[in-house]
Amino acid sequence: VKEWYWVEDSIPVQYEKLVKDGTDFLLTMVEDAVGIKRQCDAIPSQERSRRPLKQDFVDWMTDHIDWDAESLIGYKKWVEEDEEDKLQDTMVEKESKTVSAMQ
Repeated sequence: VKEWYWVEDSIPVQYEKLVKDGTDFLLTMVEDAVGIKRQCDAIPSQERSRRPLKQDFVDWMTDHIDWDAESLIGYKKWVEEDEEDKLQDTMVEKESKTVSAMQ
């Protein structure tokens, strides 16, 4: 996409990072890329409560996600060492592991 003549830049961002950190970092990156100051307010970070995920949902998502496409924005296949931990983890925790690995 970045190579298309009408595209100034491509900024891949994970949804979970927007929730965790807010949108200020993204708006700043867009400002820097296009050279125009924003005319909107950033959305602050959000605290989200943990949600347990059912094992069948985790298994289905793991089996059906296009991991090549997901890797373009920093996601990678989640492999848990302990089966009991799968039921207790949440999508937000997975995102934290991915963001930490990217930084």
